[in-house]
Amino acid sequence: AFVNEARGRIEELQRNADQERAALQARDEEQGLGLNPITRRLAEARLGQLGLDPGEVDGKFTGQTRRAIEAYQEQRALPVTGYLDQDTVVRLLADGILGLD
Repeated sequence: AFVNEARGRIEELQRNADQERAALQARDEEQGLGLNPITRRLAEARLGQLGLDPGEVDGKFTGQTRRAIEAYQEQRALPVTGYLDQDTVVRLLADGILGLD
């Protein structure tokens, strides 16, 4: 009787571990970009222009900033991680230059 319950719990734990690994990988990828404070503020400002409310434009990515990044990634059919990767940065900043909202 407990076999199905145990299997369900094991699957849940595996999903959580997979999500944690993906988040760590996304964080490491963002850090690998070596974004300077100006680029970080530009990204926040652009998210704000799009009405995604990243919080204070200060180059510090808070939970609010992460949610704004996730929303942007979801809107643009990019992998949703809440972290900036090369594709997200290029698209976010290029859309702003080209006036694509």
